[in-house]
Amino acid sequence: SVKTRSEVALFGTFGFELDLNSLSAEEIEQVCAYTQFMKDYRELIQFGTFYRLASPFAGNESGWMVVSEDKKNALKKEVVDAFFELYTSEDPACFINEYKERSFVTGKIITVTEGNKIYKAKALGTDDKCRLLVEKENGERKLLFSGEVSVFI
Repeated sequence: SVKTRSEVALFGTFGFELDLNSLSAEEIEQVCAYTQFMKDYRELIQFGTFYRLASPFAGNESGWMVVSEDKKNALKKEVVDAFFELYTSEDPACFINEYKERSFVTGKIITVTEGNKIYKAKALGTDDKCRLLVEKENGERKLLFSGEVSVFI
């Protein structure tokens, strides 16, 4: 299935090993969604440390995860499965509203780490693509979709 091929591709060379011309419109949409997911998490997937949690050669199940070098971010295959269902949902409101309501950073002063850049900002809220809107000390507003955010309580 496209789902299985995509999940394996995410943690490999990201080659689907299939003829895209033979796919249905629905399968093409799935390929596009997985490709976008890969782009969004490329740095972690490409440069993180890969761990096999369950060998497919030892039974009927397999499991794997990738962890960032600083051990602060990780993706686990089972989590990818569950997250991807929400990520590609036709009705993102099914989880975005709850995500916004449960945010503990909105309204707080935070420290943002993006690569080797560190700055303070105020977390203003989350947009409909789950990006964090922050306002830097200089008044500049920015949408964050990756990086590290620290809240001091």
